[in-house]
Amino acid sequence: MTKFAKTYDLLMKILGVTSGVIIFFISILIFTNVILRNTGGFSWSWVTEICEYGLSFSAFLAAPWVLYESAHIKVDFLLHGSPEHIRKKIEVSINLIGLIIGAILFYLMLRVTFEAFMNETLKIKSLVVPEWWLLTAPVVCFLLICIEFFRRLTIPARGSS
Repeated sequence: MTKFAKTYDLLMKILGVTSGVIIFFISILIFTNVILRNTGGFSWSWVTEICEYGLSFSAFLAAPWVLYESAHIKVDFLLHGSPEHIRKKIEVSINLIGLIIGAILFYLMLRVTFEAFMNETLKIKSLVVPEWWLLTAPVVCFLLICIEFFRRLTIPARGSS
């Protein structure tokens, strides 16, 4: 395994663990907020918002890891009954389509994030947060998804599409 491959593998594992840790802390926050509301008569108004952001970040951080691990849902009935040469063509096509869609989404999210940064747009709810902060996870997600689909096109995959 090359140094790049080891680093990439570590990055994917970090994304998966980070996503899980976020879900864990969301669970703790919700549990604590329910206990406080039921025993102390008050609750933290910002918990719902933090949980919304956390779920979004968790999903966008986990997506490249899930793709890397080939743990996503696959409709591969065509692959199982196809001869090897047809199966390889289908897998290449799937990975190419994934790369193209990922690149389009990356470009669009990068543009939206840049505009939010330049316009200093704020998300105002219980908390006031620069909107571009919330848009960074999808940008990173789609970039890594593009890298993963490109890797699948150029390097024999760990677990096909």
